[in-house]
Amino acid sequence: MRLAELTKDAYLALDKARVVAVIPLGSMEQHGPHLPMGTDAMQCEAIAARAEELNPDVMVVAPVLWVGNSVNHLGLRAAITIDPTRYVSVLGDIGRSLIDQGFRHIFFLNGHGANTGPLLTALHQLEYKYVDRAERLHIAAANWWSIAPEALEEVRDSPPGAAGHACEIETSLMLAIAPGLVQEHSGPTAERHPHQDWASYDYNYPSRVMMVEMIHAAAPDGVIGLPELATEAKGQQLIEDVAGRVSEFIRQFSTW
Repeated sequence: MRLAELTKDAYLALDKARVVAVIPLGSMEQHGPHLPMGTDAMQCEAIAARAEELNPDVMVVAPVLWVGNSVNHLGLRAAITIDPTRYVSVLGDIGRSLIDQGFRHIFFLNGHGANTGPLLTALHQLEYKYVDRAERLHIAAANWWSIAPEALEEVRDSPPGAAGHACEIETSLMLAIAPGLVQEHSGPTAERHPHQDWASYDYNYPSRVMMVEMIHAAAPDGVIGLPELATEAKGQQLIEDVAGRVSEFIRQFSTW
C-alpha cells in the first residue's frame, strides 16, 4: 500500500497493530557530473516500492523524504540540506505522528549515509518518549545497503574501498531506475578514502574511525569509486535482491 494513495477511510481502517509503516529517506545533493541530484531519494524509493509489491498487505509506504543531512556536500555548492539537529526533529515528528495514530511497527529505510547519525538519535528519542507505553512498540531503521550487504558483494567488480558515492553501485542503480538521467562520466574520481587504513566510504567496508569530513576535500569531482564499472543489469539485480531482503524483514517485523 502507498500512503499517499489511501483515502482517509482506508487509512483509518488499516490494521495498525500489524501493518508496518515504512518511511524511505533520501537526500538532495551532488552525485558527480553524471548522476542526478536526487539519486539517493530515487534509489531508496525504488527499493521501497519493489518491497511493497512483494508485501502489499503488511506494508504502507510513505513518500520518500527527499531532503536529509547533506552538510558534507556543501563544499561542492550542490546540496540542499537540513541542519542535523532539525533533521532529528523531523524524523521524530514523523514517527510520533504514526505512533499516536495507532501504528505499532515503524521502519525507516535510509538511502543516504550521512542521515544515519541523526536517524539513530531520532530512534532513541522515540524509544525514550514511549518507553512506558502499555502496548509494545517496534521502531527500527536500516540503510538499504546494510540490510543486504551480500547483494552488493555479488554484483560489484570494484575492489575493496572503491564503492562509495556516485560509484559502480549507485550508477548501476540509476541505470536501472532512470537511465535517461545518467550521463557519461570520463572525469577524475577519488577511488578510495585518502586514509584507508582508518576510514572508508565503501558500502561493504565500514570505517574503523568516525570522521567529520567534507566530500570535496577528498573528491573534487564529487565521485568516490569507479562508475565506469556500472551496468543496468547490476542495478536491476540490486533492486530485486535488496528489496527481497527488505520484504523478508518486514514480514517478520510485522509479527513481533
